[in-house]
Amino acid sequence: MSSSQLALVVFASVTLVAAAVILVLRDLLFGKRGQEPPDAGTTPPLPPLELDPEGAQRELNPVYRWFSRLVLQSGVEITAGTALLLALAAGLLLGGGLYLWRDEVISGVAGGLFGALAVLVFLLYCRARRHWAILEQLPEVVDFFARAVRSGLSVDQGVELVGHSAFQPLAQEFLRCSRQMAMGLSLDAALRTLTRRVPLAETRIFATALRVQRQTGGNLPGVMERLARVFRDRVNYYRQFRASTATVRASLALLIGIAVVVDVYILIGRPDYLRAMIHTPRGLTLLATSLGLQVLGVLWAYLTLRSDY
Repeated sequence: MSSSQLALVVFASVTLVAAAVILVLRDLLFGKRGQEPPDAGTTPPLPPLELDPEGAQRELNPVYRWFSRLVLQSGVEITAGTALLLALAAGLLLGGGLYLWRDEVISGVAGGLFGALAVLVFLLYCRARRHWAILEQLPEVVDFFARAVRSGLSVDQGVELVGHSAFQPLAQEFLRCSRQMAMGLSLDAALRTLTRRVPLAETRIFATALRVQRQTGGNLPGVMERLARVFRDRVNYYRQFRASTATVRASLALLIGIAVVVDVYILIGRPDYLRAMIHTPRGLTLLATSLGLQVLGVLWAYLTLRSDY
């Protein structure tokens, strides 16, 4: 590698990493500053209105829309642009480092892909962990909301009380809905944004019940109490299902980890094997078949272990 190429790679890596770190710190510091609890007797700060976050991005690339929705649902205190820049910086840092170390284009490209995918896997893990925490908290929160409404509070006051009394992360979602309604947004629109941020079947059922009660009336505390019992049954089912499939999921994770380690070893440690396969038609066929079978096996196992109550 020439000195000009080396300088270009180092400059791009340092610039992207510095920009990603600055944006992450900005989002974390200013986001937490806006979420600090207010003093007694003061009005809490209102978050920005989310009228139609998907409609505002309707003209954008669908892949970026999916990525923005993933960042929003994961609960991390960064924006989609910051997360995308962080993924690019991680890919460039890892790929550039491997390229400088091995002086192989294949190693650099593979390192860049693994670095970007690491950020994506982290966001997926955060989203799954957050959704499970919300699912476990939802029965108690709905039961508490039913008692609040039965005591004489309105729906808006009950939502606000839940937002100030429940545990995180579900309290943050209810408090956001309460503040949106305080700024003039309707209950239906606030519940639509809630189901976008937490796209679970349980939150959609809860939002639908509130919408129907607002339109037609009825015994809302009784409906909420029955929903709380249904949600407890669903949570117990999910727990039993996770316990029953724990061994299978651990075996699947082990197989995926072994495949990733072998692929990384071939890409980094023995790139001559991969080069020999790429430069021959039969090698390309075998490589594409092996990668396709790996992806197909992971998808098949995921669909098999997925359970929709």
